[in-house]
Amino acid sequence: MRYFNFQRSLRLVSAAVALLALLATGTANAAVIRSAAAGNWSTGSTWVGGQVPQQTDQVVIAHNVNLQGGFKTIMSQNGEFGSVTVVSGGTLTNGTITLEGAKNVALVNYGNISSLGLNMNASNNLSQGGQFINYGTATITGAFNLQTANHLINGGTLTFSGSATLTGSRFDNLAGATVNFQHSITLLGTSPEAPSLRNWGTVNVTNTSVTYTVSVQRGSIFNYQTGTFTANTQQAEFHANTSLFNYNIITFKNLITGDQMKLYNGDTLRVTNDAVAEGQWYNTRGAYMYIHRDFLVDNKGTGSTLYNDGRIIVNRNLEVWSTMTGVGSVRVRHTSTLQSVGVFAGTQDLCDSTFCGGPADRFDNCWGTCNNSTTTKCAYVAPAAVNRPWNITGNPSPCGGSTEVYGFNGPTVSGATLAWTIATTTGSGWSISGSTTSSTVTVNV
Repeated sequence: MRYFNFQRSLRLVSAAVALLALLATGTANAAVIRSAAAGNWSTGSTWVGGQVPQQTDQVVIAHNVNLQGGFKTIMSQNGEFGSVTVVSGGTLTNGTITLEGAKNVALVNYGNISSLGLNMNASNNLSQGGQFINYGTATITGAFNLQTANHLINGGTLTFSGSATLTGSRFDNLAGATVNFQHSITLLGTSPEAPSLRNWGTVNVTNTSVTYTVSVQRGSIFNYQTGTFTANTQQAEFHANTSLFNYNIITFKNLITGDQMKLYNGDTLRVTNDAVAEGQWYNTRGAYMYIHRDFLVDNKGTGSTLYNDGRIIVNRNLEVWSTMTGVGSVRVRHTSTLQSVGVFAGTQDLCDSTFCGGPADRFDNCWGTCNNSTTTKCAYVAPAAVNRPWNITGNPSPCGGSTEVYGFNGPTVSGATLAWTIATTTGSGWSISGSTTSSTVTVNV
């Protein structure tokens, strides 16, 4: 059974709190400059004591401050470091902030940031880089590049109106947080440290005009148990030697993966158009893949294999040029084609509308005789919406006329009613309900 790593998320929050504490204390020589009233950044009356902030100052904004240009915060040779913190109720707008140098150089937001450009330039030391920490509402305009050794933590609502690029850096979107990519997200990475986008919250990619809204050329995307990742407006591509790990719900419009790419699906992967699978795909027990149109399992790379121990639904056609193996089930609404170099192995159940005369007929594990009827021959267990797929144990594709035992290994409440629904594609299905805490049910399919 998979689980949510609360300790890892807690460490991220603790790191952010530790940084905020460090920013609050500062160094012996760093000046803390606080806003006194709403106004322009360059106007003395905006700041307590009339002192306009300098590059190594620690700036605290509690009012509506209009940047009207650019400001760079740095770490000096004698250890002074600058930072900009927008507290709750404060606003920073119209301009560009540049973070340059060490890890203590940071932009921290608990208030509101709008119409702001952000440049994050790391130093030559790969362990040092500026940080952007957002627990408020922020909109970053223009192209954004999170360069090597920089770190972005989002615990609020963060919107990028232009393209966003991660280059050997890390972006953590925490549980309950939302990040909106209105143009595209690209992971590059030319350094020893490959970039990663790690999501516990909500990620939306919404552009309809670019070819690839998600382009992973190096690095990894992790969608954890509380995460929802939606990029269903254009194509998503994962190049060779990249990876995608999904433990909750992730949605693409078109998905293309390259040679030696690794995809791990532990819950629900949805593709609203077509999918091309190269590299190593793993659909684990209890997990679900839904391809709304055509699914090509390709072999242009070396050792491309799809390991299916869960359930795959292809709404149009399946074409296999490499290897599909496992103990799961595959349902194809139209036709399935096993090419001359393709291999369908394991004990999978493969059902399609052309069961007779095609390669699928070889894998009719449930029905020994061929049937030309368009009636789909696969039944399946549909877990209750409140349960994750891994909470249900038992055969996900039972044979007609069989007796199956299904179990529930999720959290239970004393005296709770367990409702079981076994849905079929040929009828309305039926349900069995009880008022006990029994964790198993026997069903005649």
